[in-house]
Amino acid sequence: MRLGERCIVSSADAALYVDDGLGIHRDSSDAGMEFVLEFKEQQPCLRPAARGKTAALCWAEEQKESAGKQLQQGRVQLALRKYQVICEELAKFCCAKSDEEGAGEPLAKLAFTARLNCTACLLRLERWQAADKTCTEVLAQEPDNVKALFRRGQSRLKLGQDPLAEEDFLRAQELEPRNQEVV
Repeated sequence: MRLGERCIVSSADAALYVDDGLGIHRDSSDAGMEFVLEFKEQQPCLRPAARGKTAALCWAEEQKESAGKQLQQGRVQLALRKYQVICEELAKFCCAKSDEEGAGEPLAKLAFTARLNCTACLLRLERWQAADKTCTEVLAQEPDNVKALFRRGQSRLKLGQDPLAEEDFLRAQELEPRNQEVV
């Protein structure tokens, strides 16, 4: 878009537009929402990765908290997108050789947590293939992650891959025999 232009954005996914704080509610006859956007002013915007590790960490923690709230409110698609953006932004630090600000390890942990939270969203959205793939990526980093094993087992069960699902469930149960979720 150019300065001064308008566009219309439509969404049929209530999870993307319902907002009690703005007074936007969904009723049973609701077929979606249209937003009219007007590009009024332009300001430079630095991506979190361009601000340095400490600023990126602060930003990512805020986004993670916001995504968690979205998930609690049932806005699963919006939460998923927030977690994905966190992963995308923090991935820019994975290849950095220096750790001048000492934020490398917390960034890696936060990126890992965001990726794991993506799997929870994908399961709630019934995107079984994507959940299986993302859990497998998480498990490549941390093979004994019980949440990832359990979630991959759930997705594989829905995909009809019962023997593989059983392997994941048994491994999760072996790692945490007292965890009631995996028993």
